[in-house]
Amino acid sequence: MRYDTLYQEFNEYILDDGTKIKIYTNVTSIDRSKLFNREGDPIYNVTSSNQINIKASSRYESSQK
Repeated sequence: MRYDTLYQEFNEYILDDGTKIKIYTNVTSIDRSKLFNREGDPIYNVTSSNQINIKASSRYESSQK
């Protein structure tokens, strides 16, 4: 099914140790199935890949040198 991307952004998380993780989901295809949910809405199959960027906490910088 053809689609247009309206908006994309990273989801950003900070862990207890100060590490920052950014996750970006890139949709590669969307297909409408023949199924419907309980409310009568059509069910879609979405194929995607994730791009992950991890920035370790500064507390780990000295141990990596």
